[in-house]
Amino acid sequence: MTSRQIPNQYKSVKYQGLGWRVISKGHQLSWYKTGSFTGTNGLVVKRADGIVIAVVFNTMPSNLGRFRVQLMGLLFSKNLLKE
Repeated sequence: MTSRQIPNQYKSVKYQGLGWRVISKGHQLSWYKTGSFTGTNGLVVKRADGIVIAVVFNTMPSNLGRFRVQLMGLLFSKNLLKE
């Protein structure tokens, strides 16, 4: 899943790996998986810094795509878990 060859080690590349979306930037890898059923949705993220976050909601927003983009921006934020 994480052994894809990257032509430029400084370029950010996204690809699928065993059903997970993989984000490769340099030598750092993050991956995530989204999912939903009627009335629910969730997301699991493994960040390059080793932090793993899982969130599950018992509702589905009317604009699910925009909601996920905003949520992923928060979950991948370096300030999320700063003390």
